[in-house]
Amino acid sequence: AGIILLGFCAGIMPQEVSAAENLKTSEKCIALIKEFEGFSARAFYDYNQYSIGYGTACKYNEYPNGITQEKADELLRAELKKSEEKVNAFASKYGLRLSQQQFDALMSFTYNLGTNWMNNESTFRTAVIQGAKGNDFIFAITMWCNAGGKVITGLVQRTEENGIVTYTVTSSTGRTALSLSDAFFEVS
Repeated sequence: AGIILLGFCAGIMPQEVSAAENLKTSEKCIALIKEFEGFSARAFYDYNQYSIGYGTACKYNEYPNGITQEKADELLRAELKKSEEKVNAFASKYGLRLSQQQFDALMSFTYNLGTNWMNNESTFRTAVIQGAKGNDFIFAITMWCNAGGKVITGLVQRTEENGIVTYTVTSSTGRTALSLSDAFFEVS
């Protein structure tokens, strides 16, 4: 499968987004988040929080008997709904018109790493607002591959699949990843 690198804002037009145009996370994105996170019926410690289901934050003893996949799906969707409101508000504030694909990639990124990227000055936030492309965007998104001062291999892989690299469909995996852009350029 070829690897495709992309620039974020090639397809974004600086127009105001009305409330009627607020996007929701697609089922394709939800399936990808579930694949990334995996399912855990019991709470587990994940870097700086306890998580359950498909990576949803919880208290250690919040679900003493565990949860079903159905409950995990419900928790995931509730968490995504909160983040959808924030990503849509961010897009509106900066006059960004996101495609569904771009919105989904930002939602996956946000579910994995939280909403702080929208609130604090960061290279990634600036890259999204200013429409960084190519290596400038790649540099910005890879800044979010650290936890506790260390590069985390899983974050590198997931961050790549969220926004930098998308894999073409192959017969062996039949899988495609979301990308942050409708326009990208092939590397190999």
